Amino acid sequence: MKWKMSGNSVFAILLRARCWVSGLIAAFVALLGYAVLPHPYKLFGAMTSMPFWIVSLIAAWRQMRAPRSAYVEHRLQVFRGLSRPDFAAGVERALVRDGFVVSRLDQPHADFSILSADQRKGLVSCKRWKAPTTGVEPLRELHQAVIAAGGHECVYFSTGNFTPNAIHFAAEKKIRLVHGAALVRLLREIKIAPAACKT
Repeated sequence: MKWKMSGNSVFAILLRARCWVSGLIAAFVALLGYAVLPHPYKLFGAMTSMPFWIVSLIAAWRQMRAPRSAYVEHRLQVFRGLSRPDFAAGVERALVRDGFVVSRLDQPHADFSILSADQRKGLVSCKRWKAPTTGVEPLRELHQAVIAAGGHECVYFSTGNFTPNAIHFAAEKKIRLVHGAALVRLLREIKIAPAACKT
């Protein structure tokens, strides 16, 4: 069985924050441990900060590798210029590349069913990928569809943003929202057609 970090754990939250946040916590924990423990244990007290230093380094590495905001916005514009079949085909190729078994669906609320390596079933929607802002309703419809299908995972693709209520609903129902830089990284193999580059 594959261990998966909870998205709401302290370390998961710190990994999503700027790297200096976990660095400051690590420094505070190290100084506190060194200050309060007796002399023979001061080094041990300082070393209790090690997990936070590791998280800080991982966060820094991820942030350095993240696409720049101008590049992300450029790529999102390219994706918005694609036809729906082309965008869906790009999503399908990316999911297969990442190890999922993908089947196309003819459903109003989902485009694909997926099966992960650990045999977890899910549904993927990219029907409204061009919407500038997505609210709760499409996510609720996808969540209801995955329950009806007996699945475990919901994945929703968008080149736009999500309302605060939609983000809260997705976190509550464990729906994975793929947008922004995460979408650009996932669809990195989509080529930029000359027509899509015109301004």
